[in-house]
Amino acid sequence: MILLAGLDFGFKSIEKRHANGGFYNNKEKLNPAGTFEIPANFRTSRSIHTTPYFNMAIGSAEAALAELSSVNVFNMSDGAQIKGAVPYHSWQLELGEYNEKQHDIYRINDVFHPAKPGYNWEQYSVSGTALMKHFKSMIKECLHMKIFDMNDFSRRLDNMFFKVIDHFKEEDGGSRVEVYLKFVLDVVVMFYRFILMEGDEHARAKFYYVALPEVLHIIDKIDWPDSKYVK
Repeated sequence: MILLAGLDFGFKSIEKRHANGGFYNNKEKLNPAGTFEIPANFRTSRSIHTTPYFNMAIGSAEAALAELSSVNVFNMSDGAQIKGAVPYHSWQLELGEYNEKQHDIYRINDVFHPAKPGYNWEQYSVSGTALMKHFKSMIKECLHMKIFDMNDFSRRLDNMFFKVIDHFKEEDGGSRVEVYLKFVLDVVVMFYRFILMEGDEHARAKFYYVALPEVLHIIDKIDWPDSKYVK
């Protein structure tokens, strides 16, 4: 059984945007031109006012409920009618004894508990600094050629992304380098484009040898954040 509460998806009156006593104020009224009426969940109201945004959300909720044909779903919200959910007042609900309530509260609190090493968070076995050092070493190895060859250089660049990703996915926390890899790819692609602009193989090789130290210098400047929270 699933109970839906608070999914009103609309307004009983265009004079009030939110319920009384809530976080939001009701001074800002709805624009009637931007609303329309849809069937209400309870018979006490024939219809409620909604907006295109909320109406789209209703459609998403109904699509999700359509996948739950074997589950009884009850809509306890005093708002829009939701197909696939039976209207149900809270006073109709009879809850039996449930001895796990306190345990559930502890579990919910744990989800929002600050991270504590050894409790709900474990530090990576490989530090970010060591990971970055290895990452930069691999990039440099891919880019460095004793004798420039355009075809070989193109193959190196094509394989670099997958080579680095495949290698670091085996490392503990290796996915941390992915955002840096995207930056490096932007730099390397620009480097590659400038090489292609040169007229012949000799001119391309000359540009490669002149520009490569600058590219490697940019990569050298990438550092792991120096913070007690990032290791």
